[in-house]
Amino acid sequence: MNSSNQSYKELAIPYFKEVFEIIDETMIDHKIPYYLIGASAIALELLKKGIKPNRGTKDIDFAIMISTMGQYEKLSETLVNKGFNRVKAPWTFFSQKYNVAIDILPFGEIEEQDTVQFNERYSDLHVLIRFQRGVRRIGAG
Repeated sequence: MNSSNQSYKELAIPYFKEVFEIIDETMIDHKIPYYLIGASAIALELLKKGIKPNRGTKDIDFAIMISTMGQYEKLSETLVNKGFNRVKAPWTFFSQKYNVAIDILPFGEIEEQDTVQFNERYSDLHVLIRFQRGVRRIGAG
């Protein structure tokens, strides 16, 4: 991936580079494998091919491979300490400093019959993992 500031600016997501660096550092500290997914991931792939992407969503989506809700809660605490506030959806965090929302979507051992239950107030989050041409693609629905 071309990580120059200009490439990030072409994504039309303010502060993408800064947010991505915070997420990268946080996941390394917690030893959590993660993937950039969603419209931002597609946009980066298009940029690699020299195609300027249309603006997709206003958030940045990450899939994280974890085993327990305890791991998710520790990660959430770290994100809050780094300036990301929890919002209504339990997998979404918002940074006022960067004016961006991030979705942190768990998968891996935490799944039970393709379902992650955050708590009783929210609907279940279904995370399906598909393999295609050696690339791990993650969809939520």
